[in-house]
Amino acid sequence: MPWPFFMTTVRLGSESIPFDPDEFSQRLGETSIKVVVPREHLPEVLKRALDFINFGIYVYTIVVMPSPNPTLNTFVVQMDRIDFNDKLKGWVPFREGREPPAQSTSA
Repeated sequence: MPWPFFMTTVRLGSESIPFDPDEFSQRLGETSIKVVVPREHLPEVLKRALDFINFGIYVYTIVVMPSPNPTLNTFVVQMDRIDFNDKLKGWVPFREGREPPAQSTSA
């Protein structure tokens, strides 16, 4: 991974404990999220992530890839928080303890 994030991988969903989209939603706001999502919950997880980002307080990169199994029954969803940098005119990795860059108010 190109950015130095501190990441905790949590497997939400397994043979014994079913995946819960509400549990995933409670994690939104963390700096980095990585979850294994059953195929049938993937649209709901992505919808919730995009709805959260739409508030404009936290913005994430989102990567979705198949889990390492040939059945495509589960997917890995990785989300990393980013901030907009006015000087660079682009998005940069969020760093804990760093104030987000001031946004320009001029058009």
